[in-house]
Amino acid sequence: MAELVFTPSPLQNHTGGKRQFTVPGSTVLEVLHNFCRQYEAASRYLMADVGHFMPYIRVSVNGTGIRDLQGPATPVRGEDTILIVLASAGG
Repeated sequence: MAELVFTPSPLQNHTGGKRQFTVPGSTVLEVLHNFCRQYEAASRYLMADVGHFMPYIRVSVNGTGIRDLQGPATPVRGEDTILIVLASAGG
């Protein structure tokens, strides 16, 4: 199990106001897939299709972006924290 923490406030509308979860899985993708099974309404904001996150989603494990690790296949253990943030753009 890994600790899953969301910072995007918009997702709270689809999780009953919760921002932090403990979700089973051995990789980042597996954890998020299991989360999306439990909170199906949130999945459309997170997952583009099987194995791919929406382009505006940034995911890190223990403070390191998964792009610098093994991507969605990054392994996680019980003490790991997965952080999800919405990328923002300015103009």
